[in-house]
Amino acid sequence: MRGIAVPMKMVGIILLIAVLAWSFAACTGPEGLTGPAGPQGPAGAAGPQGPAGTQGSAGPQGSAGTEGPAGAPGPAGPAGASLIVMPEQVPTGESLLAAVPPQGTPGGLLPGIVFCMTNYPMKFVGSGFTPGEIVTIDLVVGVEVGQALPTIPDDGIVGLANPTANDFGAFSTGMEYTGLIMTFLGAIMDLAYGYINTEGATPIPAGLYTVVATGTISGVMASDTLEFAPPAA
Repeated sequence: MRGIAVPMKMVGIILLIAVLAWSFAACTGPEGLTGPAGPQGPAGAAGPQGPAGTQGSAGPQGSAGTEGPAGAPGPAGPAGASLIVMPEQVPTGESLLAAVPPQGTPGGLLPGIVFCMTNYPMKFVGSGFTPGEIVTIDLVVGVEVGQALPTIPDDGIVGLANPTANDFGAFSTGMEYTGLIMTFLGAIMDLAYGYINTEGATPIPAGLYTVVATGTISGVMASDTLEFAPPAA
């Protein structure tokens, strides 16, 4: 079988390539060290804001601050109710009983009534109540006195007057003679014989007592004192 003839020029080229490849492989040295990092480049644009995180727990309460200056005073409040009892002192019935006009005095009951109203010229002046309301005026003598005297209620509260407050919530009133006779003197009116019967009279004892005015609608209350002076020694 005849062999394939290879041109000599081709053989030379092949040999040259082989020699160059071997020379390149033999001359390649080991890998060198990594060089230093270059300078940092400029910062990039900011990214979009991320979502808000969850709220943290509350911190401890701080210490109290210094006290601020006092504020300006507020307007004055409405005035309260008032009661004035006149006179502040009266004689006890005990000191007057002997001078009460007796049975058979001309004029019947009238001299005795005038006698009581002269010695007990009571007047009650009040303000600060609701206009048009009835105001009760009571003498507080106490349960002990009330239960001891037949002419006094057992609770020791004696009604003296029931005035009506005017358009300004004020009043000025006196006391009915029947209350003066039965309460202050502790006597009774004998209508059949026309005189003040002082037999067995039980007047209010000497002492300092409270008089209370109460508005029947508003419930507003005011008070003053009334003294029953003992007989002169």
